[in-house]
Amino acid sequence: RETKSALTGLEAAFTTCRDAGATDCAMLRAEGDPPMKDTQARPYVIERRETVAETDTLRVGILTLAEGQEVPWHYHSEIDDIFYCLEGALSVETRAPRERHLLKVGESCTVPKMTAHRVTGQDGGRARFLIVQGIGAYDFCPVG
Repeated sequence: RETKSALTGLEAAFTTCRDAGATDCAMLRAEGDPPMKDTQARPYVIERRETVAETDTLRVGILTLAEGQEVPWHYHSEIDDIFYCLEGALSVETRAPRERHLLKVGESCTVPKMTAHRVTGQDGGRARFLIVQGIGAYDFCPVG
């Protein structure tokens, strides 16, 4: 299990963004700007989703899970997910390998492409997290 500080992880994510030639990293919101609207339909409901930046190959967002909500089991065929806990405690479960990453505020973990995973607040509680998804085309492949 790999956890590290959110600052170190964010630096790595934006270095990855820059190295991939994604010039749209400048889309990051300035403090106080309204959130960009995320209009993609998903097979689940969460309290809040805010798009921070998005290119063809990289997405950065902030998601809030209310008590009892989850991002259900799924995988991505091209992208890794990097999770940074911002509020509450976050549980990121994976299959093959079967692991459970319990993240406190400031901690992060990475789920590689083609790895089934689900995300909840620890013990079904409320959680808020930043997610960096890339590099590649986004897809959401549900897993039963």
